[in-house]
Parts: sequence; C-alpha cells; structure tokens
Amino acid sequence: TEALPNANADNVVVSTRPAGALFSEVTGLSANATYYAAVRAVSHSGGVTPLVLLGSTVTLPNPPATAASTFSAVAESSFTAHWLANGNAPGTRYEVVAATTAALGLADPANRTVSTAPYGVPAAEVPGLAANATYYLFVAARSRAGTLGAFLALGSTVTLPAAPGSAASTFTAVGSTDASVAWSSGGNAAGTRYRVVLSTQAPLASLPGNAEVATDAAGGLSAALSGLVPNTTYHLFVAAQGRTVGESAFSSLGSTITAIEAPSGVFFTALSSD
Repeated sequence: TEALPNANADNVVVSTRPAGALFSEVTGLSANATYYAAVRAVSHSGGVTPLVLLGSTVTLPNPPATAASTFSAVAESSFTAHWLANGNAPGTRYEVVAATTAALGLADPANRTVSTAPYGVPAAEVPGLAANATYYLFVAARSRAGTLGAFLALGSTVTLPAAPGSAASTFTAVGSTDASVAWSSGGNAAGTRYRVVLSTQAPLASLPGNAEVATDAAGGLSAALSGLVPNTTYHLFVAAQGRTVGESAFSSLGSTITAIEAPSGVFFTALSSD
C-alpha cells in the first residue's frame, strides 16, 4: 500500500512457483485500498533480480455493514448515523442518504445527503431534516477511484417533533361559546397531529374549564373548539404529537375573549306608576 520497495507489514507477497507463469492471483487484500505491484525473478539457485514496478490499482469497496446501534443523537432536525466499515481500508469515503421513502430514489428532492470526506469514518451527522418525520438510512462506500458502490439499507428512525409556530391569523373566528384557531407547522412534517388547548389561565395549567382537541391524522393546521364560556379570556396552546411517542413543548400562541351573549328572558319584578 506504499510505493515500493518498502517493509510495510501490509504487503502481500505471492510466488508463481512451481509453474512459473507470467501472472498470479493476489488474495488477502483490504477492500478499497491502493496497492502498488512489483515483480522480480527468482533463479533456480535462489538468486533474485531487482524489483520491477508494474504500477498500481485500487481494490473495490465492500458494502458497509450494520452497526449494533445505527442512530444516535436524534433531534428535531438531525441525527447521527453509524455503520461498520466491513473490511474497507481506513479513510474510505462513504455517501449517506436519509430518504423519506423506504425505496431509495437518489433524485428525490426530499433526500438529505452527506459525505464523510475527507476523513472517512463510519459515522456522520445528517442535518437539515424535517421535524417529526420518518427517515430511511442508506449508506454506500465510494472507491478511491471515485466509483460509488451499492447502497445498503440500514433501517429508519423518526425525528423529534418541534413546537408549532404562529399563523398569520391565530383566531380566525370567535363566538360566545366556540372559537376557530390556526397555527403554523414549526417545521414539522406533513401529517403531524397537534394537541390544541384553550385555557383560562397562562401559563398552561390543567383546569376543568379548559377546552382541548387533537387534530386528525391528516395533520391540519387549524381546529375548532366548543364548550367555551361567554365573555371569558382564553389562552391558546398548541403542541405537536410525535409519530411514535411523546410530544413537543406547548407553544403559547396568544389569547382572545369570547363574545358576550345578549341577555334573554327579561321580565319585570315590579310595576310603578312613576
């Protein structure tokens, strides 16, 4: 793996004896490593000629292998991926793709791709991900000649949900006993479900007078709540629910006052001539 002659312990030596052919298979090499070839003749009496350099070549890379733990440091917009070199020489460059579909399509604009160049360690942080989204991991080794090997599927993970954001108009309709509210995704992937609370107290507390709903699986960014008390201040809180477990922190998105109801059932308790 170094220019010859040298005393590198990684050198592989073969002999054509007894056939004396003008070629030889060389085995026991590392994957994705540069090797320099040299040959010399050996006489019947044991004498040797000087080495003649024959140039160099690069062995093909092995596909990566699955590590004991593939994902670590999973956050709202990133995770760290791990795999095994599977016999590839140190310094091998790997291409890492986080895809939103189980069948890898390299041209998918939703993919996030990173390279381990120039260090070639079998791990990489993948940034720029959507929150609360399922990502499938694919890794391939790139040969020292630049050829990309086959991608290996290494499973999937779900990023954490992010706290929702404010919409341009939060309270889209407010009645005396109901209200319609809206918010923004805060970076959460499409299909995220949200937990929506209107509370008479801020910060949020568990109160019997709270109104609460959860959006359906379609993951809309609005909700209608009923059962409110007229002429009462309500504070809006929204959290994103994780696809597997947990939910984000609640976002406090302002407050409104329900409408006043007109009095009804007016009657007279006394009459006077004045």
